[in-house]
Amino acid sequence: MTDVRASAAVSLPLISTLTRALAERDQPAATFRALDRLLANVVGHKLFTVLLYHPKVGMAERLYSSRPDLYPASGTKALEQAPAMKRVLTSGTPYIGQDAGDIERDFPDHERIFALGCSSVLNMPVCWKGEVLGQINLLHEARHFGKAHLPMVEAMAQIVVPAFLIAAEHAPGGCR
Repeated sequence: MTDVRASAAVSLPLISTLTRALAERDQPAATFRALDRLLANVVGHKLFTVLLYHPKVGMAERLYSSRPDLYPASGTKALEQAPAMKRVLTSGTPYIGQDAGDIERDFPDHERIFALGCSSVLNMPVCWKGEVLGQINLLHEARHFGKAHLPMVEAMAQIVVPAFLIAAEHAPGGCR
């Protein structure tokens, strides 16, 4: 597991990079790229994805992926087919899956996840005005994520709310 205290001490320049990315024109992509780099350095991950919820149609749309070759942006997932994602959406609370058993139970695409060498996950909701807009997902080796990571990941998820609002505003068919 990453030493969270040491990571927090060196993360201010990285956080500054993230907040500067919010000012770039290429939104929301610039913000999600910066968030990917920040979380890779501070928390660590083998796969990072960003999902926007479309509650009216019971779907989530992938807005960003650190591995677009395997998990391309604009892919969709039905909430009914993704138990962990549905829990994050309906509860507004993060989910940590510690090992292969958790991943196999909660993710229909577990074989693809295992093929990346991942068997732990941290799903963090992104919330605005009492509504879950979407979530960020970090995947890594077994038992990589713990409760100590939650404050940092939650803070970074909330910093990028403007990027989620822009994505929701431009969602096809007004799915929000």
